[in-house]
Amino acid sequence: MRDEFYADRRDLWKWTVVLNEAADRHILYMAMHRPNPAIGVPKGVRDDVREFFIQERQELTGLRKCSRVERLSPKIVPILTL
Repeated sequence: MRDEFYADRRDLWKWTVVLNEAADRHILYMAMHRPNPAIGVPKGVRDDVREFFIQERQELTGLRKCSRVERLSPKIVPILTL
């Protein structure tokens, strides 16, 4: 999964269909997050601003966003890889 595809319209429809079709079955969800490549910082940006946003990106990249999908239904069993 790419960051730009997380919760886009295809993701919303995918989970709508999966949950509708699951009925009495469990859903095994294999999440393979592929973060975006490092984003460059333009010249002239203050050092404190650059460092802040570099740290923010590292924090967000470290979160396991895909793991929260299990809150949709107790039927979802996520298997996460980073």
